[in-house]
Amino acid sequence: MGSGNIITETLLFLFQLNKRSMSSNNGKIVLGVLAGLAAGALLGILFAPDKGSETRKKIIDKGEEAGDGIKEKINDLLNDLNQKIDAAKAKAREASTEASNS
Repeated sequence: MGSGNIITETLLFLFQLNKRSMSSNNGKIVLGVLAGLAAGALLGILFAPDKGSETRKKIIDKGEEAGDGIKEKINDLLNDLNQKIDAAKAKAREASTEASNS
């Protein structure tokens, strides 16, 4: 997998996640921090005094690491969100049952 594919996949994934959670400030903050970290790592590698082939390998490796880390963080956020949604649904069902029994 080339670094261009990793970057493209990561950006598309981040865009889709951000689109889904436009109302979530925490999601936006996390995405901003992760994007900043990825950009900082990439710039740090690009300005390192290595040969081109070594730099490209480092970029690919760091891109894959960042992609894995971002996917893990996003999965954690989505799992947390799903738990909150399930809890809200359960409370709504409970309230509905109580209202219909009254």
